[in-house]
Amino acid sequence: MKSIGLFGSTGSIGTSALEVIKKENEFRVKSLVFGKNLKLAEKQIEEFKPVFVGCINKTDSEYLKNKYSFIEKNFYGEGISELAKSVKHDIFISAISGSAGLLPSLNALYSSKRIAIANKETFVMAGELFNKISEEKSVEVIPVDSEHSAIFQCLKGENRNEVKEILLTASGGPFRNYPKEKFENITPEMALDHPNWDMGKKITIDSATLGNKSLELIEAVYLFNVNYDKVKIVIHPESIIHSMVKFNDNSIKAQLSIPDMKMPIQYALNYPYRKKSVIKDLDFFKLGSLNFEMVNYEKFPIVKLVKKVLKNGGLLPLVFNRINEEAVWAFLKGQIKFTEIYLYIEKYIDKYWDLKEENVILDNILEIDNKLKKEFRKDL
Repeated sequence: MKSIGLFGSTGSIGTSALEVIKKENEFRVKSLVFGKNLKLAEKQIEEFKPVFVGCINKTDSEYLKNKYSFIEKNFYGEGISELAKSVKHDIFISAISGSAGLLPSLNALYSSKRIAIANKETFVMAGELFNKISEEKSVEVIPVDSEHSAIFQCLKGENRNEVKEILLTASGGPFRNYPKEKFENITPEMALDHPNWDMGKKITIDSATLGNKSLELIEAVYLFNVNYDKVKIVIHPESIIHSMVKFNDNSIKAQLSIPDMKMPIQYALNYPYRKKSVIKDLDFFKLGSLNFEMVNYEKFPIVKLVKKVLKNGGLLPLVFNRINEEAVWAFLKGQIKFTEIYLYIEKYIDKYWDLKEENVILDNILEIDNKLKKEFRKDL
């Protein structure tokens, strides 16, 4: 049986991953890491019996260690990254949301054979570093995001030099048809009501601003080693086509399925094989039409901004990611308006426009990221 390290077990990706693992007999959860949802984590621990457990709080860690005799070692706080590096896994599922997933993802490259990665911030913050280490350590990297999984599948068996465009599809979120003049009055409750996907709070707000798609664009550049101008965002409200690849002869390959994260998770776990489906079949006769639109840059200027960020390069993607993350949580707490998420990102991108990559090592990345976090919180 293949050993699994699941980091981010109580989030939407983590819970879906455990559903997939439960339906197959080839995997065992060796390590399980969660955040603050102790109640759900207890149920998962009782069912899957991991021998290594990690969480944020020391109190939770000690409680679990005393309760479950089968747990060999507990980790908490910064120790989570130590768990990722010191314990060997056949497959490491990187499902921690946001920048907190960076260190575990990087550390897992030293101890795991395959990284099934759903944490896009790893690529946004340290894409070059991640790629360098994964190549040096000969680690398989399989994307779990539905869009990047689709691209990965479309590229299988193809010559990467013959790729003309990567077409990254986006649902358009809950405000695709919402009047721009009303954006200032959008509440967190409205923004959390996604039409197609059931996700965590941060990624759902990102989907409402198209910030998530902007982060996915950066991820695609590093993950597939393509120039930023080869990646195009296409609004596809039904979320049936998860992404497409256009080749030099103008033929296009697409990957279609119902919007359910269990499919790309199952693919990443079993690659290069396809196992019996864990999702419902796609019925073309009940599907109706598939629609496509261009991005409305007036409503969603963040998409245009991310192109500028990638064109200028340097450490701007790091700035984009940190300020976006801080602004989203500030919006959820009622500290800023929905429209101010973009305005803060734009402000900091302008401020750090000349931030160049002089010596991109992990310490520098973390130092700048921490500086930005403190500066933003002081700026509120």
